This record gives sequence, C-alpha cells and structure tokens, in this order.
Amino acid sequence: VAAEIEAENERRFNDISEKEILGRGLISMFTPLLIRVVGNEGERFPSEILRQSATLALCKFMCISISFCEDHLPLIFTALANAPEQDTILRANTVVALGDHAFRFPNEVEPYTPRLYACLRDSSTRVRRH
Repeated sequence: VAAEIEAENERRFNDISEKEILGRGLISMFTPLLIRVVGNEGERFPSEILRQSATLALCKFMCISISFCEDHLPLIFTALANAPEQDTILRANTVVALGDHAFRFPNEVEPYTPRLYACLRDSSTRVRRH
C-alpha cells in the first residue's frame, strides 16, 4: 500500500512539473532564449559569462522534468564539446550539472556516458576534478 501511495505521489509531482512549472511558468518563457545562447549558432554570443550562465540555467531547468532533460541533453553535450579550451568554468559547471542529471535521470543520461567520462581526460584539472 505504501509503495502505491509513493508511486501516485511521484506521478502527481511529475504531472505538476510538466504542466505547471514547464508548461505555463517563467521557465517556458526563458527556455527559447537559453537554447539560442547555449547553441551559439554562428558565434552570435561571444560573451563567456553569458554562455556560462545560460548553460547553467538550462541545466538547472533540466533537473525539473525527465522529458525536458531528455530533450535538451544533446544540446548540452554539444555545447560541452564545442566549449572553448580556455573556458574551464563552462566545462566544469556543465560536468557537475551532468552528474546531477545522471543521479536524477540515470536512464536518460546513460547513452551519453562515454561522452561524460571523456571529461575525465580534459586538459584542465579543474574540469577533471569535478
């Protein structure tokens, strides 16, 4: 009986996060902007701080919902792969956030495990340490 109640509570929580928080909240208004900045197509956003902040914000949003996380994982890994060599802050913060995602949504992050473990060979000790 306790397991059924737990499962029902989790289902309700997921419904609320999908419909209320992501669907109609501020997150849904900021997501398109964050996606553009994180994707940085055509190098339109040269500011490192802007890209770092947008990537971290998108990663935090991804912790809310399994479907939101699954939809944006490819973008995060692309941004990580394309991060400038000198931008260790972006790479380190992204690795920490991906660790959070791996804990919260292990099945969704699992296909990206080789790319995540590749960060252990990063040229920066700051990134490898995280």
